[in-house]
Amino acid sequence: MPNVVGIRFESSGRVSYFDPADLELSVGERVVVDTEEGQREGEVVISPAQVLFSELRGPLSPVLRKADDG
Repeated sequence: MPNVVGIRFESSGRVSYFDPADLELSVGERVVVDTEEGQREGEVVISPAQVLFSELRGPLSPVLRKADDG
């Protein structure tokens, strides 16, 4: 089962799924991801343990880094 996190960019926006790669992420952490609109900062709202693989469609973009890592 792949490692997946759910990221939200706005407090009431939809959740998008990303590949956290080798990052250890938990709910509430801020991360930077690459989107169609460029790099964006968002909040982890679903941890890897909470995501069902059957919900996912297509390839996942990676989480680039934690937001506080510069």
